[in-house]
Amino acid sequence: MHALAKWIESDPVFNKLGTLIIAIGILALASLTLYTCGILI
Repeated sequence: MHALAKWIESDPVFNKLGTLIIAIGILALASLTLYTCGILI
């Protein structure tokens, strides 16, 4: 598992893809939180 993580870190394509996935995840989480707050309030 650690070797795979090291390989993904060193691969620029996976690095960009990982950053994109994390960014989308954070965005989705933020919008979901705002949506939930909008329903509760």
